[in-house]
Order: sequence, then structure tokens, then C-alpha cells
Amino acid sequence: MKKYKQTTPELFNIENPFYEKWGVGRPSKKAIDKRNKYWMYYNSKIKILRLTLKKEPFDVMVTGEKRYEFRNPSKWIFSRLYNKMGIPIHYDFVEFTNGYGKGKPMFLCEYKGFIQLSHGINTEPYSNGFHIGFLPSGTVQIELGKILITNKNKK
Repeated sequence: MKKYKQTTPELFNIENPFYEKWGVGRPSKKAIDKRNKYWMYYNSKIKILRLTLKKEPFDVMVTGEKRYEFRNPSKWIFSRLYNKMGIPIHYDFVEFTNGYGKGKPMFLCEYKGFIQLSHGINTEPYSNGFHIGFLPSGTVQIELGKILITNKNKK
């Protein structure tokens, strides 16, 4: 079986002689950074759970006031949290975005695990007026850690 050499970020360096040898113009610093970012994304072992939020819960969570994300039990959320054999998937981070499309606000935080609520709970309103209300039993509670990256681009 033939082994292939894995591409490394060093190949995406401005000083790499490949660009001169083949007569290809050197890419800009921005293009190099973009390639390195994609290389790290596709070749890393880091697992990121990606979830979308509406504006009110996003605003409360990005400040760190809300430390849990609650999701109704559904096939969709269980397909993200369990593999096909029913074993919980370990994630390193959770990426929350506000809406869809290019340039959307997002933040990345640590993933601490999840539980399914065995009994219903009533939640208190948050500082911006956002209120979840009563959460029935079976609701999935995702515990979040420290916020690591925030990007508050305006739509």
C-alpha cells in the first residue's frame, strides 16, 4: 500500500521556492493565511458542534450570561450528539452562529457535555428580556465552557 505525504502548512508559506520555480506569482499574505486556515480546519482532529441561534439567545450567550443551550429532543439533535452505534460523540468546541449566510455573527466556546433533563424546569428571564420558559423532561441541555472567539459582524 502506497503512503502519500500529507500536505503541511509549511507549503503555504510566502518564502516557499515553489512559486518562483514554476513561474507562478506569489500569493498575497491574506491568501496564505486563508489556505493555512482551511488546512488546519480540514486536517485537524478537533471536533466542532455547529449550532444556529436566533438574535435574542445569541446576544445573551455571547456575553456569557447564558451557559447552557437547550434543544428539543429530535432526530436532528440526537444525530449530532450520538454516533450510529448510540455512543455519545465527544466535541471539543461549540460554534454558535446568528443566522445563515456569509458574514454572520458567531462565537466559539468550549464544549463541556450534555444531559437530557429527567424532569421539567422553569427558567428565569435574562437581562435583555429573553425568556425560555418551561423546559419539559427530555430536553437536551448542552453545557458550555469559556468563550474563546467572538466575531460580531453586522449583517
